[in-house]
Amino acid sequence: MPDRTFPVHSLQHAWVAVDPGSSTTEGSAMKLTVPTAALKAALAPVVRASGSARSTPQLAGALLTVSGTTLSVLGTDNDIAVECQLAVSDAEDGVALVPAALLAQLTSAAAGDTVTLSQSDNDEVVIFKSASATSKIRSLDAKDFPKMEATDGTTLELTGGELAAALGVVRHAVSSDESKVLAGVFIDTSTATPVAVATDSMRLASCELPAGLIGSAIPDVIIPGRTIAELLRSNVDEKVKMTIGSSVIDFQVGTERITSRMIAGPFPAWRGLVDVERAESFEVDATAMADAIKRVETMNKGTTHIEISVVGQVISVSLSGPAGSMVDTVPAIASSADLTFRVNPKYFLDALANAGSASVEVRHSGDPAKPLELRRPGSTVVRNLVMPIRIS
Repeated sequence: MPDRTFPVHSLQHAWVAVDPGSSTTEGSAMKLTVPTAALKAALAPVVRASGSARSTPQLAGALLTVSGTTLSVLGTDNDIAVECQLAVSDAEDGVALVPAALLAQLTSAAAGDTVTLSQSDNDEVVIFKSASATSKIRSLDAKDFPKMEATDGTTLELTGGELAAALGVVRHAVSSDESKVLAGVFIDTSTATPVAVATDSMRLASCELPAGLIGSAIPDVIIPGRTIAELLRSNVDEKVKMTIGSSVIDFQVGTERITSRMIAGPFPAWRGLVDVERAESFEVDATAMADAIKRVETMNKGTTHIEISVVGQVISVSLSGPAGSMVDTVPAIASSADLTFRVNPKYFLDALANAGSASVEVRHSGDPAKPLELRRPGSTVVRNLVMPIRIS
């Protein structure tokens, strides 16, 4: 069987329970008119954050709260919460909880430029009107809708673009197994230069954070990959206010707030995997190498790896499987010792794409069974490790 794991431990995480809050405006009247496009945009992240009606009906709902001329739309599954605020008109203060997916579907199908939502005192129905269409949505009980807030802890105001860039280049290495501590990005503040790190035990990505973005005084945190994906969908060109609580982390981006439980650590020791001498290297054009891998991948029917050979100034990419075989070549910009290794093509492509430069330096120890490091030539700001596949 292929052996392609880093020597890191797979540790289970344990969430710290957060007591749900309760609404104090149950049964109050509510009315508002909102542009259809704005409501549709706000509901998209709220639906993604909402839970399943099969477990807890309230978690499948979108909590609508009108205060003055502002509508708050909130969804949560008790692990992540997303709240969006919109400007509304013809409004009456109140609260209603309605199925999030249904409200999103009605809004997407609405013919009018505006949507009017209304609910009378103690009524169990929310009236949805747009153009000539009127719908009646059965509301849910809002009194036990959970709240997640990072009210205690450290608050920082960050440059959104810099934060997004750092998280964006490492998140491909986050584990897809949400039961593991590896299912998030670790912000390591143990040194003068904080680093964002992710690994799924088969690959690792690290990115040094820009000077002054996050101070070393904050605690080490592990941000779930799902939370990062949601953050990167938001308007991160703006300033981001980040609050780190005891078990919850909160991001305020413009009119959107993303609140998430953090993953309980500890994160595996990772620096020993990166800080290894790799005296040999070759350099290749990232686009040319990626294109060659993708061409060879067309023959990938039932195989899990490709073979890459470096001989002098020529890099050969090959694959042999049940459907046949294929070889493609790419010129090396610079090379040292010859090397032949096998890797997962997706992992190698992800590392090429996130190295952050037109040419990529691939460093190695000369041992085809040891991790390869891909990075921008002459730089250690962004580093990607890929574990070769050993075939027994």
